[in-house]
This record gives sequence, C-alpha cells and structure tokens, in this order.
Amino acid sequence: MISATLLSEISFRGRRLTFVFTVRRDGRVWQVQDSQGALLGLSPVKDVAIQCARRNAILMSETGVRVIVMLENDYGELDPVFTADPLSRGRPAFLS
Repeated sequence: MISATLLSEISFRGRRLTFVFTVRRDGRVWQVQDSQGALLGLSPVKDVAIQCARRNAILMSETGVRVIVMLENDYGELDPVFTADPLSRGRPAFLS
C-alpha cells in the first residue's frame, strides 16, 4: 500500500504547470501578456502579435511547462489558438 505522503508526492510530480499567454486588442495595438500580466510584446498587426506569443510559448515550453495562447475577441471571450506542450528531453525545439 502507498502512503499518503508518497501518493501526494507522485501526484505533484505528475501535474503540469500551465501558463496562459493572452493576445488582446488595446487601442490601436495588439498586446501579448503572460498569466502574471507581464507584457511580452506589442504590435499593430494581430498576426504578428500571435506569432510573438507562439514563439514565446515554444521557448517557455522548453523549461517543462505547458503554455496556452489565447486570443481575446471583441466581447472579452478567450479562444485558444495555440498550445505548446513541454518537450521531451533530447528533442531540440525549432522555431518557424
């Protein structure tokens, strides 16, 4: 039988840390923010802002976390547009 302490340690190790990067319109520019509110990028073009979020998400996933890029629409609703899962060890990341 597994002790409660060991079971909680196993379940902690099995969980994935997940960050959310949000792309939203702010006046005339699109801004990219992380889940803590830090500004990752600004662009007047939506596609460029999404690419910035994707690149940052891929780089962040190399540290072992999962990153979901969300796009905010005019109604304040968030839609996922990209997910960067943690890379398995030994595989290099390639940015496009």
